[in-house]
Amino acid sequence: SMRRLQGEMEKHDKNRQLDGILCNLVNIDAAMDNRVISTGYQMRIFRNRKYLRYTSKIHEYVTNLARKYVTRLFVDLVINHTGYSTDIVKDKMRRNLRMLQDEIAVRGRKTTDYGYLIDCYYGLDDYEKTIKCVEEAFAADEKNEEQLSTIYRRWIDSLVTLQRDEAECLAAVDQAIAAFPYLPEFLWNKAEHYLRCQDFQQSESYIEKALALHADNEKTGRTLDKNAFDALLGSLYYTQGNIFRMKNDIARTVEAYIESLKKFRYR
Repeated sequence: SMRRLQGEMEKHDKNRQLDGILCNLVNIDAAMDNRVISTGYQMRIFRNRKYLRYTSKIHEYVTNLARKYVTRLFVDLVINHTGYSTDIVKDKMRRNLRMLQDEIAVRGRKTTDYGYLIDCYYGLDDYEKTIKCVEEAFAADEKNEEQLSTIYRRWIDSLVTLQRDEAECLAAVDQAIAAFPYLPEFLWNKAEHYLRCQDFQQSESYIEKALALHADNEKTGRTLDKNAFDALLGSLYYTQGNIFRMKNDIARTVEAYIESLKKFRYR
């Protein structure tokens, strides 16, 4: 609420070294009954100062012109963002791609461009170009660590969508798990691999591992970086329910389906 927001701003205003407040940003699809697309953390609330300015034409981020870093504090506030709704997202991606390509033509390619290009190609359903750009990002001398988990995610999803060989898909998943052992979404990707291979026992095992890691992260507050797992829980619980149903475990089937409906009640 506005009252809560005002209270948080007044409370932290005394810290003059603080540039802004980091909030929980929830991307929702307004065209699909407000289904959650992804969640992340962004600084959308910051001081009205001349030295704080947005940088970049797309995926703007706040920079402090007076120093090389921005000081921010996480506050448990939720911002619902509808800019990636299915009825408008492709036009947005086409615009972003055009602007980014124009910018690269003028100044050359930066490390952060790979992640943004990959998002555009993926959002436009051009999975071959997505994979090619992922390969270029991995081969680059410098890598943007903040984008890497999303790059792995787009790579895996593109391979699966194009129905590439399962050995290739599994290799990508294992590489992602090795790079980000604390992110449960890649364990879920491994569960999906075994599901496609009809190895339901292994799929169930990796679902349980993903949920256990997620619960541990929630308890310890280990990950403050962008985490897509919350948006995947509806599908995960639905799949878990289907596996329990095949095992004729009615009680756990109902429990899993209820959890799935809590995440997306229009399933």
